[in-house]
Amino acid sequence: MDQFHAGGWISFRAAEADSSVKRDMTQSPAIIELVAKGMHLLQSKDLHAKVYASEKASLVTSLNLLESSFNNSIEVGVWFTAGSSGHSQVLGFLRTELKDQISDLESQRPAQKRERSKKRAAQETEASCIRCGTCIKLNEDRPLCRECYGKWKVYENPDYDENYCHACGDDADTTVAKPLCEDCFYS
Repeated sequence: MDQFHAGGWISFRAAEADSSVKRDMTQSPAIIELVAKGMHLLQSKDLHAKVYASEKASLVTSLNLLESSFNNSIEVGVWFTAGSSGHSQVLGFLRTELKDQISDLESQRPAQKRERSKKRAAQETEASCIRCGTCIKLNEDRPLCRECYGKWKVYENPDYDENYCHACGDDADTTVAKPLCEDCFYS
């Protein structure tokens, strides 16, 4: 807000309030201050935004993550990286607005960690890279050796098909997201 230049203007389009809205966002102190500094507030009945968020970043946008949105629409958004005040505000907003739904999801979550089998306990320090099969330390969060990780990092696709089970080293259909074969996962 402090970087607003006198004589310039910013237009901000917001959804019109209706009976389902808990509070009128046009009455927030930040909006009132920006309007006082010359921002034009435009309201649209059907406007809505999407929030895409993770622990690494958040995106508040009008964009649907569909090819047709990319090809046929003019979309805008704001990207916040982890550690920024914007990202913290987005996560705080989501926690506040969605707390009931989050509680419901958490209550449906299965038990934290399954018991480790004797076979897996014996392999506590030894595992295989899921891409090349090289012997590495067992860590389901890091199932690739350094060399393969460097190659994987270029695309960072957690669902890319790999070759070996991280725990037992057998040929298996695995991914970074699911690095264990079925037998090791359920054992």
